[in-house]
Amino acid sequence: MVNRTLTATEKIQYYRDRRTRLAIVASLTALCVAATVYFHIFLRVEVVFTHIFYIPIVLAALWFKRKSFLVTALLGTVLIVTNIMASLSGFYEDLLRVSVMLFVNLMTVLLAESIEESEEVVRETEEKYRTIVETARDAIITADERGRVVSWNHGAEKIFGYTADEMKGKQINKIISEQNRDMHNFQDINSDISLMITDVEALRKDGKRVPVDISITGWHYLGENFVTAVIRDISERKKAEEALKESEKKFRAVFNGVDDIITIVELRDNGLPGNYIEVNRTAVEKLGYSRDELLNMTPMDLGPTEEEISDNMRTLLESRAARFERTYISKDGRRIPVEVNSRLIEIGGRNVVVSVSRDITHLGGSTP
Repeated sequence: MVNRTLTATEKIQYYRDRRTRLAIVASLTALCVAATVYFHIFLRVEVVFTHIFYIPIVLAALWFKRKSFLVTALLGTVLIVTNIMASLSGFYEDLLRVSVMLFVNLMTVLLAESIEESEEVVRETEEKYRTIVETARDAIITADERGRVVSWNHGAEKIFGYTADEMKGKQINKIISEQNRDMHNFQDINSDISLMITDVEALRKDGKRVPVDISITGWHYLGENFVTAVIRDISERKKAEEALKESEKKFRAVFNGVDDIITIVELRDNGLPGNYIEVNRTAVEKLGYSRDELLNMTPMDLGPTEEEISDNMRTLLESRAARFERTYISKDGRRIPVEVNSRLIEIGGRNVVVSVSRDITHLGGSTP
């Protein structure tokens, strides 16, 4: 249950309303008491029109819950006591009327408490929703089918620079870039809409463009269609992607620019290397195979025996790095002695071997 501290203004209004309600119930109760005394004592009429008693009883039950039984008890007591005092014959009928009054009071109280609990659940749910929306880093914006903003959270203020007061009731087109406005016709919004728009530009208050991802959901309420958009600023992600692309370009420049053969091969569960997963330009030029051909080959396809490879892999697995000599056989049958420096690393959860092989033909290298 949500316990929210009332402001001074809210407290004043609360007690003012409570006093007003109390005055209404007290006045109606006093009127019913006066009518009962008048009919029973002064007119000696057995039948009092107790239908009017239900007005203060029901109002008290709705407004004051279980305290309302005081009103019913008072009216019932006055009804019975005045009957006895006037020595009227309708005593048992009045007892029945009091029983019905108590039953109506009870049912109204139960109904009022049930409604209050339901309203409390709704308030609690709404409070949680508002807390989530207002603390979210993403912009969460709701617009009606005419494109007018009806909800604008703190995340939207941070991303777009507009306050909620500036945007409520305004057209959402203010944050949509010109080239994208024709794509968003709010007259076509319906409750079935659900889509994701990635990497588009939106407009900030200062005129700057911001890259965003947008998740859009349509919904229906009281005969009108609405759309809620969750908008994520992807500026940092874009910067990271650009930095990654730049890093990739530099890596490729180095990878393909050296005169040594560089290969990357995945290590199988049996400890032997599988197919090459990357080779550089020098490997293609010196070995005579195309890149696609090499990516469908294993180190054994270039000359070394499985026994030689197994020995090298045992050393590599023990120390994570190894140096050895071997002879590659090119596509045209040339024998190329090389000195290989290999290192075992992990990429994307896979163990791979990165090898740099230097041609030592001019040094008179040979295969051991």
